[in-house]
Amino acid sequence: MPRALEQAVQYHRQGRLHDAERLYRDALRESPRDFDTLHLLGVLKLQQGGASDALPLLQQAIEVRPNALDVLSNLSVALLALNRPAEALANFDKILAAKPQEVSALFGRGTVLAQLGRADEALISIDRALSVKPDHAPALFNRATILAGLGRYPGALAAYDEVIALVPAHVDALNNRGNVLAQLERYAEAVASYDRALALKPDHIGVLTNRSAALRQIGRHEEALASADRVLAVDPNHIDALNNRGNVLLALNRASDAIACYERILKLREDNPEALVNSAFAFQALGQYAEALQYADKAIAADPEYGNAYLIRGHALAKLDRQDEAQQSYERALAIDPEHPYALGASIMAYLAACSWERIESLLPVIEEQVAAGKAVFPPFNLLALPVSPATQLQCARHFVRRQLPQVPPIGAAARLRSHKIRIAYLSGDFRRHPVGYGIVGLLEEHDRVRFEVHAVSYGPDDGSELRTRTAAAVDRFHDVGERADRDAAALINELAVDIVIDLAGHTENSRMGILAHRPAPIQVSYFGYPGTTGADFIDYVMADRIVLPADQQPFFSEKIVHLPDCYQANDAKRQSAPVAPTRSDIGLPEGAVVFTCFSNAWKISRPMLGIWARLLGACPNSVLWLYFVNESALANIQQELLSLGIDPARVILAPFVDQPDHLARLGLADLFLDTVPYNAHTTASDALWAGVPVLTCQGSTFAGRVAASALQAVGLPELITNSLDEYEALAVKLAGDPVLLGSLRERLAQNRLSGALFDTARLARHIEAAYLTMWETCQRGAPPKAFSVDPITR
Repeated sequence: MPRALEQAVQYHRQGRLHDAERLYRDALRESPRDFDTLHLLGVLKLQQGGASDALPLLQQAIEVRPNALDVLSNLSVALLALNRPAEALANFDKILAAKPQEVSALFGRGTVLAQLGRADEALISIDRALSVKPDHAPALFNRATILAGLGRYPGALAAYDEVIALVPAHVDALNNRGNVLAQLERYAEAVASYDRALALKPDHIGVLTNRSAALRQIGRHEEALASADRVLAVDPNHIDALNNRGNVLLALNRASDAIACYERILKLREDNPEALVNSAFAFQALGQYAEALQYADKAIAADPEYGNAYLIRGHALAKLDRQDEAQQSYERALAIDPEHPYALGASIMAYLAACSWERIESLLPVIEEQVAAGKAVFPPFNLLALPVSPATQLQCARHFVRRQLPQVPPIGAAARLRSHKIRIAYLSGDFRRHPVGYGIVGLLEEHDRVRFEVHAVSYGPDDGSELRTRTAAAVDRFHDVGERADRDAAALINELAVDIVIDLAGHTENSRMGILAHRPAPIQVSYFGYPGTTGADFIDYVMADRIVLPADQQPFFSEKIVHLPDCYQANDAKRQSAPVAPTRSDIGLPEGAVVFTCFSNAWKISRPMLGIWARLLGACPNSVLWLYFVNESALANIQQELLSLGIDPARVILAPFVDQPDHLARLGLADLFLDTVPYNAHTTASDALWAGVPVLTCQGSTFAGRVAASALQAVGLPELITNSLDEYEALAVKLAGDPVLLGSLRERLAQNRLSGALFDTARLARHIEAAYLTMWETCQRGAPPKAFSVDPITR
């Protein structure tokens, strides 16, 4: 080797690349085809990041010595840097043809194949490299990355662990390991992996961004915000960090602040699909459904294959009562991603609300299979109106809780200064004009303030109604936590030293069971608003009665069943009807006709029920069916079904929404209320009974299907409870043809309304207080929750 070239190599080894390059250039002027000079200068240019300069030098070197394996390897590196993977692959293949066990070539070939999307072949090549050199950290890292890209997360995790065992300070491996753990929904472990990476590189933007997303998943929202803010302090326009920040704010019930974050993204890139979809979810949370639809449509325009855009579009359309379009959106989401965890569950309510019975019937086996497999996430409420078993309902609820509610440590009990009163708190988003609000207010007013201190914790909107004002006045303290995070709301309940918190929502829409997941009170109870099991291990009791929830149903409830002596349902004995009742002609009902009514929502009307009603109309020509307003899709399907059964659809009369006093006043114009199964009328049945209208029910097999039977028993009309649809239909025909019998039932109902247990709010309060006392005493003894029955009070 010439002396000048030796000096160049020495400079090269010392890192004096500029001096080395000068001497290499001098050597090439003297000997333009010198192999060593061409190769070494090519390597130097690669080290300087100049792949385009390195490529011709290495190509000339390989022309001089075509079988130089080290040159072929470096040439492949240059080609990869210039995004020419196919040529790089050919070079690696040449190397391996000459030297099949060459680790660097096997590794490089695997890397190129992965880049070309040939992941399975890439794994074979990398595994061959590892069979020669098992501790080759770069190969292990690439193997893990390929496995993660294939969704083979357990294998990827094991491979990243091997990398970290070899190179404990491998920041990228720690970061990617956290990402794999997040995919496996092991978010706390993911955060720990990110924290190890940040201990090595505190300002790693990618790690901080991923950490923020994982922290949100486990409810550590303030830390998630701080992690996102650290990124934004370095890069105020970091889209992923802005998106994470918005998602955390949305989880904290700060939807308007979340929208502001998404808008910052959209100013940078107006067609960012994720920001558009998240904006849609935020507007949905604010109840601004038209805006949610607008943003969902923009997201679809930006990315027609974005499944979540169709999901939120379906949600918005359903809220706008455009059920057919909602169904189509959910179906499109499933067409894009057949494994979408939420689209199928959400679609069920759209089908039910539209009375799309054929589709529901076809989906029943799929629903059963998906619930059993724990695949799709079904809102438990959506299954209550389906003919599924209590066991399926429990399995569905448990899976929903696991997927939707963060696993959080309980809040430590605050110092509880013992007083002579038991502190109870009712938790709800429905202290407003809502069936739960109307039903519960009388109970709140009747509580014994000598023995109980009563709180209301509200996370729902203030509708400014008289009912809201009455509710606030009915309790010792009213707390609005609508803009507080779940943990903050739980902390408030804990700081108040509440002994028993009563959840009135369960899995109904917009409920916030995440508050109770923090265990703010030693005793937590489900009551009134949700007729099913929550499936949550942090709910201790469910208050019911022997009819709606017989003791043999305990295996299908995660809560311990508490039996109240009468109907469990809360009813307000002070409810008021409008002072002037309308006439039939005032609201479009025919004078002299038999008026059958059902004021339940359309999603409760099943095809078998409508078939019975159609035959009833056929058997009683001078009759009409008076239904609560239904959406256009449901109306069209009901009309089509009636036509197919030989009934003129004009015999169905729709009642618009009116305020409760006007509704109670008009209800009395009906002759007979026809109940539904598998989901009964609940407060609507009690409303009918209060208005003096007999209710005919069929007792179902689940809590939701037995409420009307409980109400009828408590009002002294048990003969209107049937045990099969055949009995139900036969009794309906009999009552329709026997006005004397129907009249006698109305007379008894008028007598029993104020003397029976159903509307005796004070009696219900005493029974519920007895239940609370038993729960409290059990807790004071340190005993676990147990099922029990409350003895009826005697007078």
